[in-house]
Amino acid sequence: MRKTLEYHFNPEISQKNGAFFETCCFSPTTSKEKQAGILYLIAESENGPDLIKELFQIIEQEFYQNGFQTALDKANEFINQNNLTSLHLGVLALSYPYKIKVSKIGKIKILLLRNEVAFDVISELDNQGLFKFIEGNLQKNDKLIFLTNSVFNVFLKYKVLGKIAQRNEKEVKTFFKENKAFFQTICGALIIAFIKKAPWPLFLKKPKSPLPPPSKIEKGVIAAILLVILLLLGYLLF
Repeated sequence: MRKTLEYHFNPEISQKNGAFFETCCFSPTTSKEKQAGILYLIAESENGPDLIKELFQIIEQEFYQNGFQTALDKANEFINQNNLTSLHLGVLALSYPYKIKVSKIGKIKILLLRNEVAFDVISELDNQGLFKFIEGNLQKNDKLIFLTNSVFNVFLKYKVLGKIAQRNEKEVKTFFKENKAFFQTICGALIIAFIKKAPWPLFLKKPKSPLPPPSKIEKGVIAAILLVILLLLGYLLF
C-alpha cells in the first residue's frame, strides 16, 4: 500500500494575501474504483476555497465513473466556465501495480524521489494545461512529492527535498516536528506519498468453493427418495 502525509503551511496568512490552497487524496472503496486507483489532487488559486473544493468533487466523480481523461475534460470545462485564470492544479492517479497518470496546470510541482534523487515528472507538461497527461511506472520505496510553487522554491533553496529523500515516513514526521519553527515561515501545501508496495491486486470474484460432501442423514434422505421413485416407476410400469 502507500502512506500519505499532507501539510498545509500557514493557510490563514496565505488567505489574507489572496491565495487559497487545498490538497486531497481519494482512496477507492469499491472494486470498480479500485481498478481506477488512488487519486491525488493539489491546487492553489486566488478564486477562493469553495471553487477549488467543487472542482475536486468534479474530478473525483468523473475519474471513478468515466476515467482519467474524462475527469480532465470536465475539469477544463469547469475552469473555463468559472474563469479560473489564477488556478494551479496537479492531478495524479496511482493504479495497480505501480502505474501513474499525471497532469497539471500552472506552477504546481510533482516530483518523484527515487534512491535519494529527485525527478520532475511533469516538467514537459508546462504550459500544456489539462488537455494532456503523461503515464509512467513507479517502484517500491519511491516517494511522490506534490508542492505548491512557493513551498517548492523554499525546499529547493534550503535543500529540504534531499532531507526528505533520505528519510522514511516516521523519520519525515519527526523532521517536520523538529523544524516546526522553520515551516511556520512559509505558506503553501505539500503531499508526500510513500510507495510501499503495489496498491492492491484488482478485485476478482473468488471461485465458489465446492459443495461439502453429504452427511449421513442427507445420504439416508437421498436413498429414501430414490426408493420411492423406483417404487412409483414399478407401479406405473406393471
